[in-house]
Amino acid sequence: SEISVSGLKEIFGDKVTTTLRILEKKSFIQKKTRLISGSELVDDIKPSPFVLTQEQNTIVERIESAVRENKPHSILLHGVTGSGKTEVYLQAAQRCLSMGKHVLALVPEISLTPQFLARFQNRFGSKIALLHSQRSETERLQEWKRILEGKAQIVVGTRSCVFSPLKNIGLVILDEEHDRSYKQDDHVMYHAKDIAIERAKNEKAVVLLGSATPSIETYYGTETHEIEKSVLTGSIRQQDMPEVEIVNLQEEKQFGHQTMFSERLREEIEMTLA
Repeated sequence: SEISVSGLKEIFGDKVTTTLRILEKKSFIQKKTRLISGSELVDDIKPSPFVLTQEQNTIVERIESAVRENKPHSILLHGVTGSGKTEVYLQAAQRCLSMGKHVLALVPEISLTPQFLARFQNRFGSKIALLHSQRSETERLQEWKRILEGKAQIVVGTRSCVFSPLKNIGLVILDEEHDRSYKQDDHVMYHAKDIAIERAKNEKAVVLLGSATPSIETYYGTETHEIEKSVLTGSIRQQDMPEVEIVNLQEEKQFGHQTMFSERLREEIEMTLA
């Protein structure tokens, strides 16, 4: 039989995670990760377990204000990994729903963003429809039908979900907006970001472009004021940012080093492995 980790936490508290880890190590239990459909989820929206920082709250309020204006608008959410972008997405989506509008959220690759999906599912329950390549054609058809019937107010998925029949869109989220996976180069060629922006124009919605390393086009858009820029500085976990050292390989070539790895990098790798 199966039981969810979240279900066990509700019964025994957060400390059960340590016990589960020990039981798994002794092979008494087996842990599995799987994506579940919106129809399997409960119908209520759970409140956020996190308190927004002042910086996050300011950005969420700005997004909410832009949605209320009912005009096409693009916002770059620029923040390093761990700066709290996902919680901004979640709370902005929640406020969008409270206005009676719907949300389209795109991720570059499902395999790289399981936590993103899990947090949306846990927060919004059956209001979500999932559309991505790891789902069977039958599952995708069921989700498509739920969207058409208005049973799903949030659609989450990879680039092709930008064509989903979601109506009354107030917010379009593109996580890791710089990622090349949003661009399809074969068959019907398109860029999901361009389609998302065009849909937002037609729906008079807000496009929220999230990234730690924005694309050149998006960043240039902030310079020309076509895209508004919101910045999350630092990490919400109060962690120091890693030091970055730039090594000039041209100088290394003068001493006979012709590999793609600098001597400095080789030394650091050896120290780390040791």
